[in-house]
Amino acid sequence: MTRVCKEESFHQRQGYEALLEMMKGTDEQKKMVQDAFDRLFFPSLMMFGPPDSDSAHSSQNMAWKIKRFSNDELRQRFVDATIPQAEFLGLKIPEQIQWNEETGHYDYGELDWDEFWSVVRGEGISNDDRMNARHKALNEGAWVREAVKSQKRLKRKGISMENDWDIYEVFIRSKRGLSHKHAGSVHAADSRMAIENARDLYTRRNEGESLWVVLAKDIHASDPSEGDALFGPAQDKIYRHPTFYDIPEKVGKM
Repeated sequence: MTRVCKEESFHQRQGYEALLEMMKGTDEQKKMVQDAFDRLFFPSLMMFGPPDSDSAHSSQNMAWKIKRFSNDELRQRFVDATIPQAEFLGLKIPEQIQWNEETGHYDYGELDWDEFWSVVRGEGISNDDRMNARHKALNEGAWVREAVKSQKRLKRKGISMENDWDIYEVFIRSKRGLSHKHAGSVHAADSRMAIENARDLYTRRNEGESLWVVLAKDIHASDPSEGDALFGPAQDKIYRHPTFYDIPEKVGKM
């Protein structure tokens, strides 16, 4: 949970810094940020769930300590934290959001819960796009599910598909350099599958910009036990190591 919270905190800071840079940019960039704020701020408040009075499980979750704060409490904490940030960015705050001296919180008015329940029922403006993407993924992934089923059937018979798959060694070139470095290995039926498996396993967070996969059986490595005999001769050629040369003062540090 600690790692999850740290990662989510990173995304929050990353998003804020991105908006901060845009608000230092052109008028068009500032307009884009304002437009996004106007469109998404109030719908984002609905993402904390329905009001406590209409939430079927909020009180039970609080009693079981699954949640530390109710939906309405979380919503208010979010408003109190983000409005000062929006003001610092220079965004125009909606008129219905006002600071309440008596309560010490921001009042934000009533939310359009009809819109919320419409989205929950699948009537949102992007629902058709999401469903089409879902059906597309379902159809295109049918072969994966069938492969998994086949593998499970073979395992029940004591046969492993991975025993027939080759091992590929994975090398990744990061965006910080030009050399590929060994990252690990994957099982795959062919090189294309190896690249896709390596992408999913080793570059989930954009760790690299280039992948190499090489059949492990095609890599010939030196024997660690023969290291002294293999690399020893280089140690005998001391003239290759300028540690005993006097460096003139005018050369400076090397």
